[in-house]
Amino acid sequence: MRVVRLSEELPVDDVQAIATELADSPDVVSARPDIRVHIAAERVSPASVTLPNDTYTADLWGLWDSSRTGGGFGTRAAAAWPTTRGAGAVVAVLDTGIQAHPDLNANLVSGYDFVNDWWAGYAAANDGNGRDPDPTDPGDWCGSDWSSWHGTHVAGTIAAVADDAYGVAGVAPAAKVQPVRVLGRCGGYSSDILAAITWASGGSVPGVPANATPADAINLSLGGPGTCYSDDQSIIDAAIARGTSIVVAAGNENQLASNSWPANCSGVITVAASTRSGQRASYSNYGAAVEIAGPGGDWSAGVSGILSTLNTGSTTPGSPTWA
Repeated sequence: MRVVRLSEELPVDDVQAIATELADSPDVVSARPDIRVHIAAERVSPASVTLPNDTYTADLWGLWDSSRTGGGFGTRAAAAWPTTRGAGAVVAVLDTGIQAHPDLNANLVSGYDFVNDWWAGYAAANDGNGRDPDPTDPGDWCGSDWSSWHGTHVAGTIAAVADDAYGVAGVAPAAKVQPVRVLGRCGGYSSDILAAITWASGGSVPGVPANATPADAINLSLGGPGTCYSDDQSIIDAAIARGTSIVVAAGNENQLASNSWPANCSGVITVAASTRSGQRASYSNYGAAVEIAGPGGDWSAGVSGILSTLNTGSTTPGSPTWA
């Protein structure tokens, strides 16, 4: 192959015309433009991105680089906002449920409580009844551990309202969160979680009304030791076939994610936790089951945690806050 260099760069159409003319020569087998290509991504500089005006923007290192927190290994999600902020998407958060929060309420759609009340074992619904249409988080305290309000925190990380000069902003601040309660006091059970996956993805669950807003994605920031049984896999496969992506935490035990359910199921997107310096978080699971890592933070290092919507309550709900 011989490359003919022109004296200046020309539009592709002009170069194609020259190549066609060269190809007509009996001494030339073929000719084509030598096209200049670029990386398949838009180059983004901090100066070209408009960050939200929310109160704690400077602390949101998982959203964008921050001079206050340092690091530089966040999602840089704000660079995508001129194209989309997630409008029209529904993300089902299968977790402890939800607490009302002014930085989140506008982005919620109706969910469901899948925690059964009749379990005689370790976990308990803690809301006085079994499955019902109210996904409110009554608290998941266990022994001496206070309630985590984890579902509210995850929901805010995903879709807290942005540009309201208040609180924090989510990664997709125009998306809707569907709170689906699957964890009660001291945890939850895989049977409830699997039923919730079916319902959230638009499938039918006996005794539960149809989901009016089936989720485009399901978030499962939960897990425990266990095997992904064939029945589990079938339920997950069916949810994916209905068009729902399933995103699962790799787990927080600093071990192989293949030992953690449902991170070890096929077809799910298993996510490890990373720090603001781009390293694997010390607690995060790892291994071949992991597809991607994302900001998870480390609360032992001050501003290294992920700041999001939360509640001040210990065992029972208190006031909305951020932490």
